[in-house]
Amino acid sequence: MRSKIILYKALFLLMFLNMFIGGMIVYKANENVTSSYSLKDSVINLIDINRDIDFMLGKTFLYSDYDRLMELLANFDYGLRDILKLKNLHAFREISSGMKFFQDIKYTFKKKVELIDKFNSTAIFANLIYDDILFSSFEELKQSRYFNTIMANILLFKYDINTDLTKTKNLLNQHFTEENLSENDVKFITNANRLIEYYESAQSIFKRIQELYMQKELDILLDGNKVYMNIAATNLKNMTILFFALMVISILLIYLTYRKTKNILKYLNDLQQATDNSFGSIVFTDLNTKIKYVNKIFEQTTGYKLEEVVGKDANILKSYQHSNEFYRSITNSLKNNQVWECDELISLTKDKEFLIEKVMFLPLFDSDGNKDGYLSVKLDKTKEVMIEKELKEKEEKLRDMAFFDSLTGFGSYFALTQKLNEYPSGMLIYININHFVDFRFFYKTKTVDLIIESFAKTIKLCIDTYNMPAFIYRVQLDEFCIWYEGVSVEKDIRHLRDYFKSNDLSIMVDGRKELIPNIKMTIGVSLDRDTIQTNRLTQAMLAHYEATNKGEPVIYYNENSPVEQQYYQNQIMSRIIEYAIYNDTVIVECQGIYDISSDLDDEPKANYYEVLVRIVDENGKIRYPGEFLDIAKKISLYNDITKKVIGHVFRLVEKFPKVKFSMNLSNSDIENVQIRDMIEQKLKICSYPENVYFEILESEGVDDYEAVNLFINKIHSYNSKISIDDFGSGYSNYYRILELDIDTIKIDGSIIKKLPFDKNARYLVQTIVDFANRQKYNVVAEFVSSPEILDEVKKFGIKYAQGYLLGKPVSPNNIKL
Repeated sequence: MRSKIILYKALFLLMFLNMFIGGMIVYKANENVTSSYSLKDSVINLIDINRDIDFMLGKTFLYSDYDRLMELLANFDYGLRDILKLKNLHAFREISSGMKFFQDIKYTFKKKVELIDKFNSTAIFANLIYDDILFSSFEELKQSRYFNTIMANILLFKYDINTDLTKTKNLLNQHFTEENLSENDVKFITNANRLIEYYESAQSIFKRIQELYMQKELDILLDGNKVYMNIAATNLKNMTILFFALMVISILLIYLTYRKTKNILKYLNDLQQATDNSFGSIVFTDLNTKIKYVNKIFEQTTGYKLEEVVGKDANILKSYQHSNEFYRSITNSLKNNQVWECDELISLTKDKEFLIEKVMFLPLFDSDGNKDGYLSVKLDKTKEVMIEKELKEKEEKLRDMAFFDSLTGFGSYFALTQKLNEYPSGMLIYININHFVDFRFFYKTKTVDLIIESFAKTIKLCIDTYNMPAFIYRVQLDEFCIWYEGVSVEKDIRHLRDYFKSNDLSIMVDGRKELIPNIKMTIGVSLDRDTIQTNRLTQAMLAHYEATNKGEPVIYYNENSPVEQQYYQNQIMSRIIEYAIYNDTVIVECQGIYDISSDLDDEPKANYYEVLVRIVDENGKIRYPGEFLDIAKKISLYNDITKKVIGHVFRLVEKFPKVKFSMNLSNSDIENVQIRDMIEQKLKICSYPENVYFEILESEGVDDYEAVNLFINKIHSYNSKISIDDFGSGYSNYYRILELDIDTIKIDGSIIKKLPFDKNARYLVQTIVDFANRQKYNVVAEFVSSPEILDEVKKFGIKYAQGYLLGKPVSPNNIKL
């Protein structure tokens, strides 16, 4: 993180440096442009001055304004000096011939000034002669016969220094050689020759001035400046583009840096909040273990404030409750750049109280990989450790209590299971009081407890009396197990039974002694070892269960007995039932109830269908009600199966709106509030509730006719129908049936199948049919499995029949409409 921050700072600095350099470049480029325009103006000014000087020299030779000429020369000199003082002239020098070029111009100007001085001197002398001719000696010289012709040519030179004097000079030489020249002629010719000599001298000097090529050099300078201006302008343009490019890049860098910096600051802020609001204490120290920072949890757990511990040694937290070797291990691990962890480190708070923490110490490194300090992360476990210690003590106490029965003081069920796990050999004698439920019905709970306590003490007295190698464990209520290690179990069991026959149970109730006479027991005895399938406790329980069912006082366990086989079959079927319920493999089949009042030569047509439950096991095998319904009732899963069937029935009604379906309900189903509510909710939302029939099983008997009749009335309110199923299978109470507002009676199949050969069955059916006809009940004959049975059924005028002859149960998908 630190290296990232340094990188972003460097980028930020580089960004501003780029902007500064770009700005300076543009500034310099702009300065060069400005200088080029200043140089241009100065050069043009020099050119103008030079032209003015040349004009004055060439056109006003004798009447030149010498003061003005000197002023122009001075201005030229000042202009040249100003050029040499211009900034950024080095750029122009690189374009032209450098400083030597300006020095040459300066030198040329100097030579020109010198020649102009000579020119002016010559002009002064010539002007004196000229004035003498025209003014001082005019009266004398104009008398010369050559005056007019010669002076006309001389006057031209006065206004143009480039006037050709050759003709005039030749003419003077010619005149000078003539005879009869007057004094005035000689004087005029002499003065005229002198004036022409000065004129020639002036022409020579003027020519030398022109041969300096000052104007050409200035023009070259101006042309060079134009190149300089173009280059400067191009440079300015390029530098401006570069500057704006750098500006864009810089702005982008600023934005990216801002984003990165913002993210870093957010990350640092989040890290700060995470550190301060961590579940544990966090401490940062330097290499000398001086504290640099602690979070808020540290302040809360130790009582120290940040300002109190900053700069102090971390040893202020040391409790010295661990060994020196323990503390050295911390130091050595950190010196070797290793992480050190501990589940329980005892530290010292500000109030000198012990603090138990889970800790981790680790070294910290900078971006270059150099160790920079240490970090400790601590989680306060003081409360948890104390609670765990307390729970452990209570657990040990509860464990001790769990191993002993609080009522009898003998071993508990848990102690027995531990004994079985620890000792692979030894018999178990499972024993209980016969008809103990009657004691609970006739006696108070306190008295029942006294009976159990007395029963246990009597067993103990018997064991002690006959010195049996046995120990007593109470399993539950009146059920006890005797751990037997002897070799004469049958003899000792006879002693035990005889002892109870000869000794009544004695208890003290409210200070009065009461006797419980004639206590009888049922005993089941295990093998002296576990079998592959069955442990000794289960063996004893199965033997006890078999003795109870058979009414025998004692039964010894036999491996693979019918009871054991049934026990394992029940376990298997219990798992199958649970699998079917939780994996939704409870299915249904439908068997038709047919109208047999018409001719059956044609294929019979079902009037409605009875929905029959099936379950599918893990292997895909279909299981039928006879295999699982009784077991489902015993393991309290029967109602769950009923709920599944209800769901199937109402889905079928919606799927086949023109077909009627019936389902069986036991007395326990009707008594179950959840089942009743589910049926009513389904009927409320059902599109065709009149197509739902319910069959109440008469074979189970009805305990509460009033409750059943209320249920029937609720069903009838939705136009659904009610049947009594298996009628005649039990002790049918015709009067009680009259209390129920039913629609149909289904005669039990056990009666119907006897009709062809049992006259008593025929008498009973006739009685049921007569009763039904008087009450206007529909009648259905069940179990019609042969033509003979069907013929007998039809003799009684029964309209509806059900059985394999007419139609077997089929999947709902195979229902014929």
